[in-house]
Amino acid sequence: MQVKYLIAKQESEIKESEQVVNEDDELEKEKNKIMLLQNEIENLKNIYETKINYLEEQVTTKENEIVGLKIKEKESLELKNHIFNLEKQLKEKEQTPQEKELLEGIDKIVKRFIMGPFGYASEVFDEEEIDEYYKEFETKDYSKYSPEIAQYGRFFSSQLRIFKSNVSIRKTTMRTIKELEDQKQHDQVKILKVDQLDEEKKEKIKECDNLAKQLNEVNNRVKLIGKAKLELEATLKREQKKLSEAKDMQIKELTVKYESQVKELENRVIDKDEELEKEKIKTRILQSELESNKVKITYLESQIKNRGKENVELKNQIGNLKKNIKEEKLKLQEKELLQRIDEIINKFITGPIDNAWEVYSEEEIGEYYKEFESKDYSQFSPEVALYGKFFLSQLRFFKYNLAMHKDIHKTKPYTVKVKNINKNFLNKRNDKFWSSFFFTLYISTYFKERNFYLIDKLNNVIVSDCFTKEKKGKLLETIKDENIFADIIKFLFRNGSDIIEDITEEDKRKVKEKILLVYGFYPHEK
Repeated sequence: MQVKYLIAKQESEIKESEQVVNEDDELEKEKNKIMLLQNEIENLKNIYETKINYLEEQVTTKENEIVGLKIKEKESLELKNHIFNLEKQLKEKEQTPQEKELLEGIDKIVKRFIMGPFGYASEVFDEEEIDEYYKEFETKDYSKYSPEIAQYGRFFSSQLRIFKSNVSIRKTTMRTIKELEDQKQHDQVKILKVDQLDEEKKEKIKECDNLAKQLNEVNNRVKLIGKAKLELEATLKREQKKLSEAKDMQIKELTVKYESQVKELENRVIDKDEELEKEKIKTRILQSELESNKVKITYLESQIKNRGKENVELKNQIGNLKKNIKEEKLKLQEKELLQRIDEIINKFITGPIDNAWEVYSEEEIGEYYKEFESKDYSQFSPEVALYGKFFLSQLRFFKYNLAMHKDIHKTKPYTVKVKNINKNFLNKRNDKFWSSFFFTLYISTYFKERNFYLIDKLNNVIVSDCFTKEKKGKLLETIKDENIFADIIKFLFRNGSDIIEDITEEDKRKVKEKILLVYGFYPHEK
């Protein structure tokens, strides 16, 4: 009975090995599919790489064209200076009414060009408007005018022709550049998708390798099972021979001792029947255990599926937590950057106003500059990154002026000439350096809400032509209300030794226009 049970067990294992072999065929099919996908991905990569190279070549050509346009703009500035000299010569001579009309028309166009943003005249004039001006000046009869004015008119019409062609070329080049940049971004997205497919391909290859290893293990098991089966068949044959020999001996003994052994044989038959019934009961118990095991397996499979869903949810929660941790780290880094800037500014403000080099040493400023130069501002928010870069530029400027100041004071001014040179240098330094660096430090502590874009605009206005040394005394008269801007002007222009009284209404109007550009409103007037 035990031999039959072992044979049945070996046959069931052989069937399982045959199922594994069928799975091996399916794996080979999947491998062939993966190879086809690899070839497709490589072809797509080659196509996109050729496209990207072609687009990059086009972008470089367009950039060269833009450089040529910038050179032409520089040449136009030189021509403007030439026009200005011609205008002076024309004003010195008497002009006819026709000549005055011609010059007034040219002045209107030139003033409109000058009032626009520098370097972006194509945004002020339309292509149709330039065409009308060109036709107007091209059709004029310059033989009626004096030779100088005729030369000026012909020169202006030629410049209109050049400007017309430059405007059309600039617009077409800007459009093509935008299209090429969009195409480049689109191709980069496709390349990222191809890289993702490569990663998926590698994962599938790993899975196939693992399945191949499992197949090898199963094949080894099948071979061992075959050997065991052969050994069992040999043992069965030996036992059958032994049983047949034993039966023959028993028959002989039964024929001799029939009467004495009949009862013993009957008892043995009864015992065998009982054993058979016991074995039947055992088989029923085993069948019930198999059914219960099948139920347990189905239950465990359902639990595995539920746990897989729970694992996906946990992964999502972990990803969200990681994002929150990164955001909190960035906020802490931004706070540390702002606190560090405030420490340097507070140390600067507590010291003497006109002797900043007594507060900071050159080595200390160098350490501050290296510290802020080594920071990665791309990880911060745009406002904080702008403030950090702006503070770094002011540290660079302060470091340069501090070194220059030390070099001047190393040599003693023995003569009057050297003393005058030192005084002139210090006055120039005060005009440029104090009006930019001290002003930004004062503003950054004055505004508690840290409006960094406003600080950048104010710094550009202060160093412009409206706030020159000759007119800073009269600026206090234009802004008399006690507001933020008046306090800033008082801080910057507190030394009234070089005030000049002759400031015109036109100068006041220009100052107010500059203030409007910065603040968005006019200052209060009494």
